[in-house]
Amino acid sequence: MKYQRNSICTVELSRKLIQDEKSYSLGKLCKSLGIPMSDRHRATGDALATVQLFKLLLDKDHKKEIVQNSIKYFDNRDVKDKLNSILEIAPEEMGVFYVHNDDGKVIFIGRSHNIKFEINKLFLKQGKRAQKIQERVEKITFQFTGNELFTRLKYYLELETLQPKYNFKKKKKISTKEFAHTDFILQLKGREVNENGIVLIEENEVFGYGFTNLSFQETEISILKTILTPIENKELAKSIVKNYLNNNSVNKIVRL
Repeated sequence: MKYQRNSICTVELSRKLIQDEKSYSLGKLCKSLGIPMSDRHRATGDALATVQLFKLLLDKDHKKEIVQNSIKYFDNRDVKDKLNSILEIAPEEMGVFYVHNDDGKVIFIGRSHNIKFEINKLFLKQGKRAQKIQERVEKITFQFTGNELFTRLKYYLELETLQPKYNFKKKKKISTKEFAHTDFILQLKGREVNENGIVLIEENEVFGYGFTNLSFQETEISILKTILTPIENKELAKSIVKNYLNNNSVNKIVRL
């Protein structure tokens, strides 16, 4: 039998998710995005830069095509054993999690300050919807958000994009009020030390959100826009951000 292994090409993904770059070579693309590189053309330096680039691509892949296409495999374990094995590796971090079936398709999205705790709750529920999720789950993937605003944005925006079968279909109320200022940046806690969560507001609309770890990535707006995940449903995003700001503080607000 010929051995085959799934592989992912960051060049092809970059062309799709980060458009209009002059070059998609690792060095030039990382320089354009403000991703630091050391030991260029050495295995360690290139590998670390590729990891940072891939993390950025995962953040920008709001349709979750990368993850869904990598999961398609057959597993005949007992449901209980499978749920236990999934729960064992679930992280106790803030973020959004995605329940995939055996075709890799996202069938449910959840969110929590503690992903492991929320998955455990889902696996213990006895309702019909919960039991169907438990029977059909093949794998759970997750993305850390670092702060509550990013958790809300990612959760509600991806519910609109992916429309998972077992999430309740509930319309979120849209706010028509404008921001106090038309152009500004929100700086929030990131996922790790020395990382910031950034939301860019332009002309009273939410352009996008993402993470930075270098100050010039935030001050150079052209670089920042490339790093951020653009938002299509701007009305929904605006309502989420406004509702958050009405009741919560952020690390910093930078007027542009």
